[in-house]
Amino acid sequence: AIGQDARALEFAADQLRVHRPTVLKAVQQDGWALEFAASELQADRDIVLAAVRSDPQAMQFASSELCGDRDFLLDAVRAHWECLKYASADLRGDFGVVLRAVRQNWQALQFAAEGLRGKRELLLEAIRQDGMALKFASEGLRADRGVVAAAVQRESWALRYAADHLRADSGLLAVAAQ
Repeated sequence: AIGQDARALEFAADQLRVHRPTVLKAVQQDGWALEFAASELQADRDIVLAAVRSDPQAMQFASSELCGDRDFLLDAVRAHWECLKYASADLRGDFGVVLRAVRQNWQALQFAAEGLRGKRELLLEAIRQDGMALKFASEGLRADRGVVAAAVQRESWALRYAADHLRADSGLLAVAAQ
């Protein structure tokens, strides 16, 4: 049954939930099957990576140890940027981990620790993809004319996330109008 419907693992006997080949096959088909795997397999690097390759939301079922393991998280984020959402607080504050995720997709910035949202280099990396990344910037960077100009050049609607005084800046308004 698991071969046809990975979520059948939910109703499987305990000996199947701990059976590594069965669980691996299930999570490869549907990452959410990880929710029903035995806890020791939710801590298995290969099982969890297979699950997040199938569906990055499966990361929420990974063990807390894996969510706090930098090497594992770098691999998980390489598989899908959205895995950053489930990283430990420490790793959401790790510049290298967050940068790897942001390089995949600017939206990863929303999962970064507050302190990293104030890092100009990180924000500019996100803005290179989409100016709307300004939405996730610290207040300080939303008030930085250079950062806002870069964002507005990529996406005029990003001006809505700029500090009040910059939303009234005629130069930025001209850039947004182009």
